[in-house]
Amino acid sequence: MNNNKIYGKFSLKHICKGGLLLILGLTSCQDEMINDHVGDSLSLENEKFGSTIVLGKKLNNPYSLKNMQAAYDSLNTESGSVLKSGNQLQPTHYYVRFLPKDSVDFNLLERDSLDLFCYPLDYEIEQWGDFYHDPSVPNDQMTWQYTKVPVDYKFPNVRYEILEECYIPEEEESQLKSSKLLNASRMEHLAYEISGNGSMLKNSELRSKASPSGRFTVYNELTGQYEGVSGVAVRMGKFVKWFHVYTDANGYYSTNSTFRTDPHYWIYFHNKKDFKIGTFSGLADARLHAMGKHSNKGYSHAFDKGTDMWAHCVVNNAAYYMHSTFENYIPQKLSYWVIDTKFSSTPMLDHGTAKNLENLAILASTLPSTVPVSEVAALSPVATASTVAFSYIAPDIFIGRIGKDYGLLYSHVIHETFHTMHFKKVGTTYWNNYVKGIILCRLKFGSDYIYGYNEKSTNYSGYIGVGETFADAAEKYIFEKKFPTRSLNITDKEWYKPETTWELFQNNIISQLDFLSCMDAKTTSLNALAKNLNHKNPIISLNLYVQ
Repeated sequence: MNNNKIYGKFSLKHICKGGLLLILGLTSCQDEMINDHVGDSLSLENEKFGSTIVLGKKLNNPYSLKNMQAAYDSLNTESGSVLKSGNQLQPTHYYVRFLPKDSVDFNLLERDSLDLFCYPLDYEIEQWGDFYHDPSVPNDQMTWQYTKVPVDYKFPNVRYEILEECYIPEEEESQLKSSKLLNASRMEHLAYEISGNGSMLKNSELRSKASPSGRFTVYNELTGQYEGVSGVAVRMGKFVKWFHVYTDANGYYSTNSTFRTDPHYWIYFHNKKDFKIGTFSGLADARLHAMGKHSNKGYSHAFDKGTDMWAHCVVNNAAYYMHSTFENYIPQKLSYWVIDTKFSSTPMLDHGTAKNLENLAILASTLPSTVPVSEVAALSPVATASTVAFSYIAPDIFIGRIGKDYGLLYSHVIHETFHTMHFKKVGTTYWNNYVKGIILCRLKFGSDYIYGYNEKSTNYSGYIGVGETFADAAEKYIFEKKFPTRSLNITDKEWYKPETTWELFQNNIISQLDFLSCMDAKTTSLNALAKNLNHKNPIISLNLYVQ
């Protein structure tokens, strides 16, 4: 297509084997990139999302209160101590499962910062995958979510079952410090043997325990090198005992917590900068990727180009860079989704825009004819419950990964994150009008001219001009500063003149943040924007954007 920016299709998906219908698509962005070497087309066969977890046999949880008490009693007997009732262990946690009936329930659990697993934690895993759906739960309903909670946890109004009382010792148990023999480490070791899981222990010697450390990297084809996956959470554990640590800016992680067994490792895309990266393949708004069982001394992995996880890691690093550079100007708790499309967009659904029923009705009317009528009807203006549910789980940013090399993925994240900075300044009412303008242009002109022909194409086209001239120009400026061997192709063939805006940045006439300060909620046209810019710096012409 001739336009650098083209409009993406809307689509509806079932999430985590059913439960919630979502609609995708608002402002869509696609950039062209100039480079002497064009990257190979992406192969998406490896690490593909959507595989099912296959459970093996049920295991006896060594951290159950029953097994830990038996281990404690045995150690008392060995030491010749007289076991007193006052020395009876008390549960520290409950092993529980929740059955949310909808995304509102699920969000209540997420807000409590629970580590949720869609599969039971006391089973062998014969085959790792992305999801598990309990066969006792209908496929069109959400499945059980498993976790541990402290015994003083205040349960929300969500159906739950306490599966087991647990005793999970800390690294140093204060109540056992008085005994040289009865320490938490030995008790945990013995509980594994009593529960029939002794074969999982590295060996019978106490020195076998270790603290994991390692590094996660992703291939950067722009530099030809692997770089660290920055700020991502690494989860490691066994049964109901697990820990979280974050990688540093270079992808390294370490923990002082120890394991006697080889733990399972997961990468959890809830970044230390407090943004999340998810996808359509799971209900949670942060992607949890199982890496399998590895050494208790640590695990490292390099993600190569062409896999789903590679795309997630690139998006993570680009978002980490933007949040590190513009931390005070980006909305808190952003959610990104990496999806199988060419297009990217910033509807800000997780920040309340999906509650606009009129916009959802317009969105539904623009769905492709391949979408079932029943699904379109679910998003009609009378479908209040669906709209509320949508706002609880849908993301702020969609990043399309199809056909993109490292540079294009990175640049899309830059562009869309600049849009969020604009949203933070102007609010939801402005943003809904911005979205409406793009939708109306699509309905009026088709996908070839999704932004219209000029500022008068629709009643809201001025919003488009202000937002896109900034995001296009800032994207090009920041990307080329970070990767000087690559360049983004934006030209003033777009009516909102992004290259003219970029020249302001390139010639140090105004910074991106000073430009952003001129884009308040009253700035709904390029003419108004030019006046604000002229007031900020008189060298900038009032006729900057005159056609």
